[in-house]
Amino acid sequence: MSVPQVQRTVQALFGHDPAPVAKPGAPADPAPAAHAVVDVFNGSGVNHGAAIESKALVAAGYTQGQVGDHSLTGATRVLYGAGAGTAAAQIAARLGVSGGGSSSGAVTAGHVEVILGAGFTAPATDSGSGTGTGSGSASSSSGTPHLVFQGPAVEGGNGIPCVD
Repeated sequence: MSVPQVQRTVQALFGHDPAPVAKPGAPADPAPAAHAVVDVFNGSGVNHGAAIESKALVAAGYTQGQVGDHSLTGATRVLYGAGAGTAAAQIAARLGVSGGGSSSGAVTAGHVEVILGAGFTAPATDSGSGTGTGSGSASSSSGTPHLVFQGPAVEGGNGIPCVD
């Protein structure tokens, strides 16, 4: 048993992610995320693709919006409402979508809507690139899997989480 691995897993499960540790020789952090609420919809066919990508975008500094399914689509699209063009361009670059996204009157102001398409692969954030190279079972930089749960941890009293 690896104590550091257990600590990282518990931290990931209960939402107390540790501060990222810089890797020797790692490139400088990219520009900070522009403020936007990001809605992510999965039209890629990758299991839990929207939830995984949404978590990665939140980790990158964006605000989580809606997360759900979408009918299958051929390519990933990034749409944005008024005031969210910079964030859309950052997200589009992260996902390899050319053109920086498209302005849409159907998207709420301050929101970016990401519709994951057939070319999407879940982000493998342990690489540090954030560009996405996994197949749906991505791991975080701490080596713990991205886990999708149906609810928050239950407190057992005195701030102690109940582990099932």
